[in-house]
Amino acid sequence: MKKWSFLILFVLMACSKLVDKPKNLIPEDQMAEIMADFAINDQSYIFNQKDNREGATKFLLKKYKITSKDFSESYTYYVATDQLDAIVEQSKEYLFKKEPKLEDYIKKKEQANLPPEKTN
Repeated sequence: MKKWSFLILFVLMACSKLVDKPKNLIPEDQMAEIMADFAINDQSYIFNQKDNREGATKFLLKKYKITSKDFSESYTYYVATDQLDAIVEQSKEYLFKKEPKLEDYIKKKEQANLPPEKTN
C-alpha cells in the first residue's frame, strides 16, 4: 500500500507543474508588446503578400533582443499557466494606444455581428 501511496503522490506532484518556468522568460508586458507587433506584421502581410514575413519576424525578435526559442518557451509557459488571456488584453491595449481609431473600429465590427435583440 505504501508503494501505491508514493506512486500517487509522485504523479500528483508531477502533474502540478506541467511546464517549467523558462530560464529566459519574457516579462508579460514585453510579451504583450511583441505579440502586438506580430499582429501588425501579420496584417501587413495580408495587404502586401510580397512582404518578407520571415525577415519581418527576425527583425522583431532582434528589436526586442530575444530569440525565437525564448519567445516560444515563454508563450508555452504563459499558455500552460493560464496567463495568456491577460497578455492578449495588454496587447490589445498596446494596439489601441498605437492606433486610437482601431478600438472604435473593433467595437463597431463586434456590434455588427451581435444577434438582433428580441422585442416583445
